[in-house]
Formats: sequence, structure tokens, C-alpha cells
Amino acid sequence: MNFAKLKEIQERLRKGVIIGEFDGKIELVAGMDCAFEGEMIFGAVTVMRFSELEKKSDILLIDGQGTLHPRNFGIACHLGVILGKASIGCAKKRLCGEFCDPGIEKGDRSPVFLKGIIQGYSLRTKNRVKPLFVSPGNLFTPDQACEVVLKMAKFRLPEPLRHADRFSKECKNILAGNKDYPENTTR
Repeated sequence: MNFAKLKEIQERLRKGVIIGEFDGKIELVAGMDCAFEGEMIFGAVTVMRFSELEKKSDILLIDGQGTLHPRNFGIACHLGVILGKASIGCAKKRLCGEFCDPGIEKGDRSPVFLKGIIQGYSLRTKNRVKPLFVSPGNLFTPDQACEVVLKMAKFRLPEPLRHADRFSKECKNILAGNKDYPENTTR
């Protein structure tokens, strides 16, 4: 994975090159992430120059739902199909479906059923931590999506999402004018 491009975007955000005015008043509706976040993600892809993304990324790992969505087509599906990339949804919270808690060890998983069909898994990525909800977005099966997420997880969140999550919190604090926010915090 290439974090140099992420650092470039981070610097541009700090300088205000990418962000316009933002009043902080956004109302989000559960299950409708793509309506708001999709536009920002496509904007970020444009900033990263799509040709570079095309050459360097094999998989899109999205902090959101794939097929484990009320309409069986979450933001990971949208982005994977539109960008023509394999994609996986990896969410911190369950949006829908029925499941039993997986065991407490890393790698334990429990299927999440939606309308009687396995759409994803509740997956433990670290011993004794809350599970993640993993589902395919595009070109993966639920089992394959779990295997990929497990290979990327040193902590609860897979490394690309952990770095992106930390970066988004930094951006949020920059937008809020919080100058005391430490840049080097980790989870």
C-alpha cells in the first residue's frame, strides 16, 4: 500500500487546497452513506489521479457495508462496480441482518443472514475485541472478503482502514479548528 499519496492529500487538506467551506451541519440517514460519502470518495479518487489508483490498487477496502445492506448494495458495492475494482465492505457496526456473536479469538466468525441468505460475517480480527461486519462489495464472496480482511488486520481495524480512520479524525479536528489535536495518536 502507498501512503505517500495519502500524505500528499493530507498536506493539501491542511493547506485548504481541497476543502471548501464546511458548516458542519450534515444529517446522515442510516443506509444512505453513498448519497453523501460517495461524492467525497469520488472527489478523493479524482485528486489521486484515477490512472494511479488504477495501476496501484487491486482491492478497495471500504469503511462501510457491501452486500450486508438493507438493499444488498452498500457503498462498497457502489464504489467497486463504478470503479471496476474488487471491493470489500468492512464496517464497525451492523446495519442489518441477524447473527450470533463469533468466538473470542482472532479469526472467529459468525455468518450474518439477511432474508435467510448469508450476506457477510461478523468477524473477530483480534482476540477479545468487538467484531467487524465484513461483506463483499464487488468480485468477492463473503468467505474471500473475510480472508482478505484478516490478512490486513494487526489490530481491530485492518491497517488501511486504521490509517484512514486516524487521518479522517485529524481532518475533522482541522476543520473544527482544534489546534491542540495530536497528529501522532494511534488506536
